[in-house]
Amino acid sequence: MKKSLLEKILSALSNNIPAKGLSNYLYQQIQQLTSQKDIEAFQLIYKNESRILSQHLNSN
Repeated sequence: MKKSLLEKILSALSNNIPAKGLSNYLYQQIQQLTSQKDIEAFQLIYKNESRILSQHLNSN
């Protein structure tokens, strides 16, 4: 059974993948998505995660 997009993202986050690894993981996942709606939702999540990561890195 295929994991949902949310399950994949939560799995990546819960496995504490380092920032670059998480970015690569998310990029790979977007390549596997098929519906435009999924792609748009994923891009929004990716953008938000990138913004949060950037803020975190800049605060240190």
